[in-house]
Amino acid sequence: GVDEAPRTVPGAAAPVAAAPVNGLGHVLVVDDEPTNRTFVRGLLQKEGFRVSEAPDGLAALDSLGRDAFDLMVLDLDMPRLAGYEVLSHVRRQIPTAMLPVIVLTGTLNPNAEIEVMERGADDYLTKPIDAARLLARVKAALRRARG
Repeated sequence: GVDEAPRTVPGAAAPVAAAPVNGLGHVLVVDDEPTNRTFVRGLLQKEGFRVSEAPDGLAALDSLGRDAFDLMVLDLDMPRLAGYEVLSHVRRQIPTAMLPVIVLTGTLNPNAEIEVMERGADDYLTKPIDAARLLARVKAALRRARG
């Protein structure tokens, strides 16, 4: 379930920030729409980011348990585990508590932005995806995270 403890071996080091590629970083793109994942992946890779994808919230949590990321781009409305729950889980776990999260969603919920910011999102963008705006927000979130 969502409330289970993070998968770590006692005494093992927790995942830390990924080693930057060209000084940029490793981004996890979580969206159930393959066309959205492909678009965001292409956009970020062209800028020099390393990108991994997850098609839903459970796959995202699995990826976060296996690999280190510098930032996550997260959709809200997904099967198996919605973005809201992914965000709450990420913020409750020590290894990912400080991971920058940008919510990128097409949700029609008028309160979604307030809800995700209260749950700890670092930024919020709506679809359709605006490439320049998304890139600017990703770079700004990483600058803030790195101090």
